[in-house]
Amino acid sequence: MPNKANRPQQRNPQESSSSCCNYFIIFVSILLLSSSIACLILTIRMRTSDLWHLLSDINSPDKSANAKKWVFLTILGISIGAILVALGGVISAKVNHKCLLSLYSLGMIASLVALFIGGGLLIAADVTAGQALDNYCNNQTLEGLSRYFTPALRGLESLSIAEEKYMCSALCPCSQSMKEQGYPQSLVYTGLMTSFDQCLTKAGLEQPPPEAVSLLTKLETADSCSGLCLPSKFWATRDMESLKPPQSGCKKAIRNKFTGVFGWLGVAMLITGGIMVAGMVGVCSKLCRSPSIDGRREVQADLGSSEEVVSVQKKVSDDVWSKDTYLDTAETPRGRFGRRL
Repeated sequence: MPNKANRPQQRNPQESSSSCCNYFIIFVSILLLSSSIACLILTIRMRTSDLWHLLSDINSPDKSANAKKWVFLTILGISIGAILVALGGVISAKVNHKCLLSLYSLGMIASLVALFIGGGLLIAADVTAGQALDNYCNNQTLEGLSRYFTPALRGLESLSIAEEKYMCSALCPCSQSMKEQGYPQSLVYTGLMTSFDQCLTKAGLEQPPPEAVSLLTKLETADSCSGLCLPSKFWATRDMESLKPPQSGCKKAIRNKFTGVFGWLGVAMLITGGIMVAGMVGVCSKLCRSPSIDGRREVQADLGSSEEVVSVQKKVSDDVWSKDTYLDTAETPRGRFGRRL
């Protein structure tokens, strides 16, 4: 019988293909895990953004709050599910079992559908927000999903209207230093006010939502803009004693905020879905090319090639026949001429 230790190991083509599929599945799973974590981070970022808090239905704020809650939980669940699917891909490739691969495939299909639907809806929301902003600036009307965007846009615009009405008026006289910075000369500069917040307090005006103030503060500080469609006469949240008047509105900056909240999350979800498609190709290839994942490949690898198996079987058969013949000849009583008695 040939010595197994000295016999060169011949690699089964099916085993080589299966090994390549395993590496491919692990690689795709790592990419999937990375993109899923990115989706999770963007989802949490969406939930904590000021713009997200400003989006509501002006007619039924309670219902809109519940709707936003379920939207957040749904997207969060999709992101966590994608992370679990990615981890399942690594485990399935390592364990190399048909049942786990099948469960991994089912998990990918479910997550794939959810990711494509969720990503498409988020991108649609981003596009709708941009269209609503353009419509508002062009003709002061909001269409489509306007009831959810109205409070955000109207809230920002109302601050600009209020500051232009009261700032540097007889009710809120401004400091002389503001006049020197280039603000309108016809206004009242006989007081000490240099910020609109001071005017709100003195005039007893209704305080704007804290989310709107926070958003405006970030816009005016980071993007150097004030107002919505057109630049305001004054800064809404900054001290104007040593600042020039605003030179641009925040339409573009707000549009970028919508994209940062909804658009990038939608793109990340679609990319994650595309990675899952690649993973499904690898799993299907492994299942189709590996009809003997249950261990028959390992048995065949231990025995060697098919020609060696046939040779070994023939040798064993010859040895058994010779042994039977020898025993039969040695132990059977024979007669005078060698015949069996």
